[in-house]
Amino acid sequence: MNDLSQYISEGTPFLYADDTCIIISADNVETLENKIQVVIKEFDNWCYRNRLIINFSKTVTMEFHTKLKPPHNINFTFNGALITPSTSSKFLGIYLDSQLSWDDHINAVCLKLSKAYILINSLKHLLDTEGLAKIAVSIHGNPTMINNRAAKDLQRRKKQTLQ
Repeated sequence: MNDLSQYISEGTPFLYADDTCIIISADNVETLENKIQVVIKEFDNWCYRNRLIINFSKTVTMEFHTKLKPPHNINFTFNGALITPSTSSKFLGIYLDSQLSWDDHINAVCLKLSKAYILINSLKHLLDTEGLAKIAVSIHGNPTMINNRAAKDLQRRKKQTLQ
């Protein structure tokens, strides 16, 4: 099962448990479209050999781009099914967006933390510090690494909320 990289000629696959991501890059749109079609076929063949089925409801394409260079909005189909284009996707607990701004991930973390805060605040009179800490960890799980810019954004948003 860990041999996918041997079968994908035009991209770099990343596998983890039941999650797969394949990164494909190209200098122009035409080359990108061709590479994607090749990778889709190679991935389908690999899945067939390994008796796996691609879940197209969980399959997306995402074109990374800068704010100054808009996406090309390329649509792909495989066996008649549209592979959904997306501007954001979750991979291994991290939300990535097409501009790599971290906004979606920061918003998700803030939402999760605010829910945890409300719950812990309502239980603070019933539990000791250790019990509250266990609840906080069980709600959020292991902390997800975020870059320095994202951490600063979180701090800025927290200050704005408190003011």
